[in-house]
Amino acid sequence: MRDDKSRAPEAADPVSVRCRLASLEPTLHRRACGTIFESLVLGRMEFVSMPHGRSSFWLGRQRMPDSALDLQIICEVENDDLPGVDHSAAVVTIRRHQVKDAASCVPLINAHLREMGLPGTLQTDDLFLTAIHLRARPMLDPRYALEYRGLDGGRALRITVAFERGTPRSVHVDLNA
Repeated sequence: MRDDKSRAPEAADPVSVRCRLASLEPTLHRRACGTIFESLVLGRMEFVSMPHGRSSFWLGRQRMPDSALDLQIICEVENDDLPGVDHSAAVVTIRRHQVKDAASCVPLINAHLREMGLPGTLQTDDLFLTAIHLRARPMLDPRYALEYRGLDGGRALRITVAFERGTPRSVHVDLNA
């Protein structure tokens, strides 16, 4: 008589073995990079797809009637969506308040220029709005960024100001603009 422990392992019967597959989720079809979206408020926007974990965005440019420089608009989106009504409303609001926003940025920008050891100061009239960067849900996320071009003693500056709830919080100055 053979001991059960000494028996050779038997191959599992494929019919009697239950296979459990992970549930299959429908996959979202990714929007193609370069897709064009036309909006009355935002203008012509082009889709830029980002890898998983990062927000994709729509990128557009508008001619500014009061400036020789174009205005770049960046609208982050979730799930490759189109820019929403909230993006349009935020752009309209920022455009309407652009002089007030520039004036509120000047003290913070000048303090940062002094910290960098640069002579001179900027005035509100020295700043030209060149970019608006909005988060995926601008009405729920109170943070956005505005980019300005400015001249400081003949030197061109690119200044990015991060706003939170309409108040400038931080400044980054690029001297190689």
